[in-house]
Amino acid sequence: MDGVAIRRRYDELYSLRQTLDNTLQLIEKYVVPYRGDFFKPEQSEFEVEWRRRGIFDSTAPIAADLLASSIHSNLTSPMIPWFQLRFRNDVLNDSQNAKEWLELVQDQIWQTLKESDFNMEIAETYLDLVSFGTAIMFQEELSDDDWEGMTFTSIPIRRCYFENGADEKVIRIFRLIQYTTLQLKDKFPDYDFSNFTDDADTKHDVVFAIYRRDEVTEEKKKMAPKARPWAYKYVLHKNSEVLDEGGYYQMPAHVVRWKKVSGTRWGHSPAFVALSDIMQLNTVVEMSSEARAKEIDPPMKTTERGIIGDYDTAAGGLTTVTDMDEMDRLLPPHNWMIADAEIDRLQESIRSTFYVDKLELKESPAMTATEVLARLDKQQRQFAPTLGRLEYDLLDPLIEWTYDALMRNGILPPPPEEIARADLDIEYTGPIPRSMKNEEAQGTSLWIGELAGLAQVIPELLDIVNTDALARGLGFARGVPATYMNDAAEVAALRQQRAEQQAQAEQMAQLEQAGKAMKDIGQGASAMDESETVQ
Repeated sequence: MDGVAIRRRYDELYSLRQTLDNTLQLIEKYVVPYRGDFFKPEQSEFEVEWRRRGIFDSTAPIAADLLASSIHSNLTSPMIPWFQLRFRNDVLNDSQNAKEWLELVQDQIWQTLKESDFNMEIAETYLDLVSFGTAIMFQEELSDDDWEGMTFTSIPIRRCYFENGADEKVIRIFRLIQYTTLQLKDKFPDYDFSNFTDDADTKHDVVFAIYRRDEVTEEKKKMAPKARPWAYKYVLHKNSEVLDEGGYYQMPAHVVRWKKVSGTRWGHSPAFVALSDIMQLNTVVEMSSEARAKEIDPPMKTTERGIIGDYDTAAGGLTTVTDMDEMDRLLPPHNWMIADAEIDRLQESIRSTFYVDKLELKESPAMTATEVLARLDKQQRQFAPTLGRLEYDLLDPLIEWTYDALMRNGILPPPPEEIARADLDIEYTGPIPRSMKNEEAQGTSLWIGELAGLAQVIPELLDIVNTDALARGLGFARGVPATYMNDAAEVAALRQQRAEQQAQAEQMAQLEQAGKAMKDIGQGASAMDESETVQ
């Protein structure tokens, strides 16, 4: 794609989303008021609106922030590893060499994410996801020459557009970035800015485009930027001139949707569902605030000549009237129960839409620890539909991107020969995925309990149980680390040792029993000899 094609396609995608932008603007105003205006270009710090006087209720922003924080802590916790790698072939999972290599790889990926700004940026991504329904995360290497780590950036979708391929994966992305003249000259030193007569603080629109190159073979080694499978270009919007170009080994933009309907590439979120209630609540609270102000400082009524002098509304003020009945309240006292009930109803509806009622435990002084765990598992299973999209659109490609970057830069140890071509699977071990696996573990435990009861009558039923697979499956479902389990070779060695010790014990018992029998026979023969002598 040349500069003209990139600019034209960006303008087309910008026009196609105008209807959706109207809704996104309302969500930005009432749900995430400081995530960026969709229509108003902020050319300087003076144009940022820090005070949002049109918002009269903070239920929606608090609920959205609580939902985003809950997903962050329960899915990709910054404190503990939230994923583990496994071989698709279960035989390899029992190999000690393969398991040790896999643990090194897993620890290196986790450490790389932890040392980057991933935890900061993923929080912004989750907030975009629960509010705008679509979130975009950029993942890049800090240096193109030597390995210095990774960096992540959560991109606001207000000036960002993308296109999907046949498999619903992103194949093109366009983003509008504003640079001052000074920033342009600093970022693109090879471009000729001699025709620029603007001052240093003037901002210019630049389209940043990423797309897949044609007829490029993906390789696991380092390649020149312009030979890599994914190309990027910076295009000056006003004249379509290319400022810079390069390439990526993989698509660096991860686009995730909360939910998606057929026929559109953009997602929708709880904020879309609750938007009517949010706007109505804001109106009711605004009107109620105005009414309460009138109640606190009520408007007065009097006749044309009822007041002698000035009307004094200050505390302790004195107003002189011709008659004590010449001045009275204009409005009767207001019944606040109706307004308060409507406000409570709308607030509860918004919290429910953002799953706040399911994220918080109900107050119950008699709850046992088992009941608490059961309620937590039930709450976290509410995110099952969204979890699948998060894994497919964001977490899976993010971990694969990190793995390939580490392997390409020689950070990871080479795999052993027996696993050189083995396929890897990613399993997520955070509280939300683990709560979903608990249902399988509970069903397995119930099944074993039923078999144990029936085995007292029909002992042959226990022959069905694969005890090794059962123990490992329960361990993984409960989130037990693989290092706590012996591999197949170690289990076989322990069983062989136990069998040898048992055989040795049985042999000693047999020898002891044979010796005792010989002793009894000897004593019997001596008794018979003595008896014959006496006779």
